[in-house]
Amino acid sequence: MKKILLGLLVTLVCITATACGTQEEGKKTGGDTNTSYTFESLDKDLKTLDKELQVNQKSAEMIGAKKGYGYILKDCTLEVYEFDKSSDAYKEAEKNQKFNLESMNMKVDATVKKGIGYIANGSCDDAIQYIEKLMK
Repeated sequence: MKKILLGLLVTLVCITATACGTQEEGKKTGGDTNTSYTFESLDKDLKTLDKELQVNQKSAEMIGAKKGYGYILKDCTLEVYEFDKSSDAYKEAEKNQKFNLESMNMKVDATVKKGIGYIANGSCDDAIQYIEKLMK
């Protein structure tokens, strides 16, 4: 009987130690697996949709963003911007879901969250799934 109880106790200790080790692993990585998904990753993924993908750098400062890129695929054009989340331009864009082009006195509908904003024209559903990775 003592051997059975000892065996159960050792098993319980092993299971507990394994569970704690897994929890510590998650703490070390911060639990955020999306920090490695970048604009370079986006370029690579979009090229799987269209090998003739055209990429242009955009004047991000026109809308208050840090950087921006334009992508031209077969039936889709995208503009994707990265913002400083603490900036007034970002806060306004996220609140209104619009980019403010002050120099042209106009606002453009956009999708804005988690420091990233984009405009899509055409058949972009396949491409948007990759942009959403940036926004996680």
